[in-house]
Amino acid sequence: MVIVQFFEGLSEGEDEAPSKKAPKRDSLPPFVYSPKERLFNLTPPFKPVNMKEVYLPHSTVPRNAMTVRSHWNSGSEQFINYMNKQFIPFQAQHTNDSNPIIYVKRGTTGIAGQMRGVCDVLLLSIIHQRPFKMYASSLQSYLFAFPIANVTYPVTLANDSGAPAPLPSPLDNEHIVQNYNKKNHPRVDTWIEFTINNATPGVNAPGDFNTLYPGSTAVISLHSFLRPLLANRANHNRVARLFGMSVNQRPQGVWYRTCMQSLFQPTEYLRGYLQPYLKLFARHPVLGIHIRSGDSTKWKDASFHLTPDVITREFDHIDAVLRNLTAPLIFLSSDSDTYKQLILDRYGKIVFTVSGLDLKHVGKSSTQSGLLRAAMELHLIGQCDYLLLTPVSGFGDCGKRLNRKKPTVWYFQPLPSPSPSVK
Repeated sequence: MVIVQFFEGLSEGEDEAPSKKAPKRDSLPPFVYSPKERLFNLTPPFKPVNMKEVYLPHSTVPRNAMTVRSHWNSGSEQFINYMNKQFIPFQAQHTNDSNPIIYVKRGTTGIAGQMRGVCDVLLLSIIHQRPFKMYASSLQSYLFAFPIANVTYPVTLANDSGAPAPLPSPLDNEHIVQNYNKKNHPRVDTWIEFTINNATPGVNAPGDFNTLYPGSTAVISLHSFLRPLLANRANHNRVARLFGMSVNQRPQGVWYRTCMQSLFQPTEYLRGYLQPYLKLFARHPVLGIHIRSGDSTKWKDASFHLTPDVITREFDHIDAVLRNLTAPLIFLSSDSDTYKQLILDRYGKIVFTVSGLDLKHVGKSSTQSGLLRAAMELHLIGQCDYLLLTPVSGFGDCGKRLNRKKPTVWYFQPLPSPSPSVK
């Protein structure tokens, strides 16, 4: 059995060609230097996966579903032992039982929302000692080396054709874009549509989960239910004991980090694209900046999170951090070409980004290239020594939780509201 370990302390980077609008040298901060390494066009040539080779015919289930390619390696020593010696073997023995708890992507939930939702449902499965499954179209087995066997919920697909190129083929769309709702799941006994405003017995309201939902149970939600789940004292105490915590401590404060660092370890395929970037991280201290604007036409999202003034207000803070580092670099992840240019104009020579791949909101409309880019950016945020993040972005938050370096983190701050005029 081949075990893929998480990065083992490696780090690397990559990016785009320097901006043609870069300011004159004498207008740049003094710590902006010319690195010896190339910082643009680092992504290896994109080679799409042939879905027919990865998955069983007309199915969401990978051909190697029972092959475990990593170990659980995050959390307390006690919890790591529990997962590797008890829950994961239990999952293998009971993987075909008729009572799994299944995470199902809802609506246009993006990759970060799917990661949190999967972690919520996995914890629900651990608490109630039930088999765990997921249908999360952005969390593909060719990208993530899951430490738990056979976690993909089987859904029958209409298509089973489509060569690796041109993309996307109908089969690609079914695997990485399509949402599977109740109409597609006649075999599921119970559907739980969790919302933060409604009481769900056994989750955020009284009731014994296994008694209420004894058969196969699908959970769909646009919101995390970690806090209400652990507000139940019995659930809280059980999870605290598994973590080796006092019942007075808060396991919800560490669960997402513990879950994501083990569950979403990169496969060899993903590591191959990360490798040129990881070399940069190994040689330089790196400040990661994630700008989630929501205003890019590529993103097709009406939400609005940042303005140019909000970004430029942080330049003094960025300067102060970089000034105290030797040969620093900046890794930039952004959905906005306009805001990315603000960073490139000021720090261009030391900035690198993921290039050569599609920029997509992978919960709405994606391609293999776009999904690969999202996974790469998450893991590269997870390699940074310092992080400047958009406060309301789940993507930046998941990247932070993948980070084992305990980085210094701060956030873009909204501009103060204008004072009301006095007449």
